[in-house]
Amino acid sequence: IDEGIGMHHLKGTLGAFARSMFGPGVQVRFRPDFFPFVEPGVDYAISCPFCDGAGCPICKRAGWIELGGAGLIHPNIMFAQGFDTEKYSGFAFGLGVERIPMMQYRVDDLRLFYDNDLRFLEQFPA
Repeated sequence: IDEGIGMHHLKGTLGAFARSMFGPGVQVRFRPDFFPFVEPGVDYAISCPFCDGAGCPICKRAGWIELGGAGLIHPNIMFAQGFDTEKYSGFAFGLGVERIPMMQYRVDDLRLFYDNDLRFLEQFPA
């Protein structure tokens, strides 16, 4: 949150995050989406770092891995928190925390993290 924050700040921040986490060659894609707390809202995805976007089991042959949702914080939320919406704006984003270990350990089914199978979970360092 600051004066003059726009979508270009959000895109730049998420792009820098993606390149630092997944390598300088990763591409970031933004698509319009709806989330009630932001306007406009987007979902963001990265080109699959395992197949360079060609399609593999990790990205479900799509070439992209969705990381989360984001957008500019809705002015009503800013106002409710006491911000002057004529002066201040900001962005918000969410990231599925399981996505990073999923890619780090090349797990191709997200649901495995939620099955509570200790044989699967104990192979990862705490």
